Amino acid sequence: MSVSSISSSTAAPVQPSPPVKISESKPIKISVPASSSQASAAQEATETPDVTRKEAAKGDRQAVKLLAQEAAASSQGGKSGLSIKA
Repeated sequence: MSVSSISSSTAAPVQPSPPVKISESKPIKISVPASSSQASAAQEATETPDVTRKEAAKGDRQAVKLLAQEAAASSQGGKSGLSIKA
């Protein structure tokens, strides 16, 4: 096979496509709802000691843990800054 037969069988050159025009756009605002853990943490932070005791009595593990931490802190001189009055 000769060189001339190879060059005659090549495809036509491909035309380059025109450049893509990019327009400036405004940022999109997306509203994401707070997760349930964030919502419950906010609720726990504003909860009264009475509500915490009632929840602990119903078996709420977080309330039980909080009461245990506060009881331990009060037995060490009340250094936690938190207090629950009976």
